Amino acid sequence: MNYKEIKSKGLQGIDVSKEITLKEYGFAWHELPRKNIEPSPLMPPRRLAPPKSKFLSVTFGKGRDKMHKMRTARMLLVALCGMLLTPLASGNTIWVDGGDFNNSPYYAFYSDSGLTQPLDIYSGGSDSLLTGQSYTFVKSATSHPFYISDNGYNQASSNLISLVGNGSAASGIGGGQSFTLSFNGFDPSVDTLTYYCTAHSNMVGTLQVIPEPSAATLFIIGGIAVAAIYRRRSWV
Repeated sequence: MNYKEIKSKGLQGIDVSKEITLKEYGFAWHELPRKNIEPSPLMPPRRLAPPKSKFLSVTFGKGRDKMHKMRTARMLLVALCGMLLTPLASGNTIWVDGGDFNNSPYYAFYSDSGLTQPLDIYSGGSDSLLTGQSYTFVKSATSHPFYISDNGYNQASSNLISLVGNGSAASGIGGGQSFTLSFNGFDPSVDTLTYYCTAHSNMVGTLQVIPEPSAATLFIIGGIAVAAIYRRRSWV
């Protein structure tokens, strides 16, 4: 069946689960009668003529649906890996505000120096610290000196974390000062990361820490995503 026959008769009587080869250049989806077939919502109408081929092959039904499903699976996997591996912006720099003595959680955290992009890194928050990453905390104001420990308020941290930079467990950091946090065997299931004001014992909270996803975990997630997409019914 050639291009003119398809354009005049539509796809009636054609087995749309197989590939159709057209001896025409410049065939486009919008030139097909819409009563018989619609383009996949995952791929808008586009001109399909290959530059170095005498024939133009167009795949309908299951074959074309499989192509779209594979593309969607790849996009989903890339996006998911990106979210898991880079939950914080600005090079893992976290800006800490001046603090609030009267209201929990006492400090607010941001991903930018202008303090306009908040981070919910408190325990149970939507943002998280990954054990395989390092984070630099920068204090934006001198009030309420800020510090972190895995041993509790005003206590020096253990060797499960390292803190390099300004401040200490007893004095904290003030405006413009910073320290970098790294994890060395910290286990979020049993260990707790505490933040606090070194001058006020009531200003204490905990940070949300999760394990770094392994390559095996990402592979499993990708497999589940691909399987879920392939289980969907064909769009034709």
